[in-house]
Amino acid sequence: MKTFFLISVVLTNILFAQTIYIASPSCVVNSLSKYQLKQFYLGHLHQHNDKKVIALNIEDSTLQKEFTTTILNKTPNQLKMYWSRMLFTGRKTPLDTIKYEDLSKLEQSKECHITYVQEGKVAQNWSIIEISE
Repeated sequence: MKTFFLISVVLTNILFAQTIYIASPSCVVNSLSKYQLKQFYLGHLHQHNDKKVIALNIEDSTLQKEFTTTILNKTPNQLKMYWSRMLFTGRKTPLDTIKYEDLSKLEQSKECHITYVQEGKVAQNWSIIEISE
């Protein structure tokens, strides 16, 4: 019984955890529209306030699937096909994927990185990006 309760509490926390969008310390990105975020993650947009922005995926399949469906309005298979087509035609390369633990390594970088994480897993010096419709 205790095991069932623990599992249900953990699953509830995972399912209802909010996705937070964050920017590395060298970024001056405080807010983005949902459309701009989508453009960064589909490789159409590369700059914000005249500074190059590198969008990163997080190595968390549940979070990636949620992000892909809610922000990009695609299924994971559609996104995979999109990047295959872009790579095959030589137009774009897929985004890099990073682990939560490696976010702290990017803090010293002069480049501007944006990514999404689960609430409570925000890297220490990264700033939260407000997303508007």
